[in-house]
Amino acid sequence: MEVGKTIRSPVLRVAVQVGEATIRDACALPEGATARWTTDAGYPKRVSRAFVAESLVTKGWARILALLLTGVVVVAVATDASAGTGLMFVALFVALVVFAYVVIGLSLRRRMAKQIPTGSTLQVALGDDRLWFQGPAASGEMSYAAFRGLQVRGDIVLLRTVQAGQFVALPAQLFSEQSLRELRGRIAGGQPVG
Repeated sequence: MEVGKTIRSPVLRVAVQVGEATIRDACALPEGATARWTTDAGYPKRVSRAFVAESLVTKGWARILALLLTGVVVVAVATDASAGTGLMFVALFVALVVFAYVVIGLSLRRRMAKQIPTGSTLQVALGDDRLWFQGPAASGEMSYAAFRGLQVRGDIVLLRTVQAGQFVALPAQLFSEQSLRELRGRIAGGQPVG
């Protein structure tokens, strides 16, 4: 995205910060009921853990991994591999899966630390039909219809979007128990019927 360009859609309007330049849009946070929180040094680590847990440790991924592991065992048996060789295939497969999870988590943590440095202020407000947010990486508003659900993982609120595999991660400190219930209700109420 080039500096000065604004994304517009019925569901999402965002102002993006590129280095020192901030792209402004008419999506300033509403006055009044705005929650603020300042990030700490551990925030990128917590967000990356929550994201990896929510997106990669799912029933779908577990099924895929189980099928792949079954395939490894079948190949080991079909090729008359000795017990030690078959066990080595399984151990190698498990090591590769763990390695992939670690690499994805570390990569995400580095990106988060660059996009949202320690000491950044994040803000959120619940509008009648939109969630408003503001931070160093992005500021904007999203219709509640853009979300499929909400999951709290530790002190991170993950809002699952209608786009498969995409989330909006916000610190749970921005929400009271009541505002989380309100947000869940507005997301449920914003879903298309059918």
